[in-house]
This record gives sequence, structure tokens and C-alpha cells, in this order.
Amino acid sequence: RYYAQNDDLKTYINEQEAIHHLNSGNFQKARDLFQKAGNTQMIKSTYAKEYNQIQARVSGLRDLATMRNHRNDYHKMVELAEKMGDSALAENVRGILKQL
Repeated sequence: RYYAQNDDLKTYINEQEAIHHLNSGNFQKARDLFQKAGNTQMIKSTYAKEYNQIQARVSGLRDLATMRNHRNDYHKMVELAEKMGDSALAENVRGILKQL
């Protein structure tokens, strides 16, 4: 019984530390800790939060030349959308990339 409680405690600590890193913007560290805790749903949440952060950065871009300068951001958004399992979102961003 002690070992079960010990594992539960480790999982809890890893998840709490991961949440701290997620809120700090350290997405990779958060994913690693959620992986240790076995929480796949929160791993997808880290992808979503990172996607939203990039989307906020590119949402104010209005002219094509500036958007082209952020092509890497759009590629990262496609990658994150695929990792979230949202193929429609990935296709939407690919459509934007084709126009660039």
C-alpha cells in the first residue's frame, strides 16, 4: 500500500510541477513531466496552449510581407495542430501557408 501511495505522490508532484512549467511557458518541460505522470490529455493541452500563444503573435499581422516573415510560426502551428489531433485546424493553417 505504501508503494501505491508513493507512486500517487510522485504523479501528483510531477503534474503540479508540469502545470507550473506550462503556466511559465516552458512547454517542452511541461510535456516531459506530464509524460512521466502518464497524463496524455494534459500533453495535448500543452500543444494547444503553445498553439494559442503563436496564434496570438501572428493574429495581428495584416500585410503579406510581414506574414511571410512569420512563415516558421505558421509551420509550427501546423505541427502543433497535428499533435493535438486536429486535422481540420492543420489544414486551415496549411491553406494560409499556401497563400504565402
